[in-house]
Amino acid sequence: MTVPGKDVSAALESVPFEKLLGALKPFGTCPGCKALFPTALGLKPQWEHLCKWSDAHEVTRSRVSEVVLSDSQTVAGGRLELGDAAVVRVLELMGFEVLVGPEQPTEA
Repeated sequence: MTVPGKDVSAALESVPFEKLLGALKPFGTCPGCKALFPTALGLKPQWEHLCKWSDAHEVTRSRVSEVVLSDSQTVAGGRLELGDAAVVRVLELMGFEVLVGPEQPTEA
């Protein structure tokens, strides 16, 4: 079972990416095509890239969807929200590289 792309996109949009940006290397590498991308653009453009190209990106897209499905919780309004461990896993799967340890800043 997979999560429809728009649900994944909505869950990724709920991630407080601005707070994570300082813990990421400036460039990531797409796991599907090995293209470099600026991490400052955020999760949404990388997800759109993964969705646009079906060939080599299918495995990554499927893995990200699985993480969102298994490690998210439904919040008010029925949208999905990711926990800290899921955010770290999604970042890694999508090609973002974390500079610091496995713990990411959480909202206070």
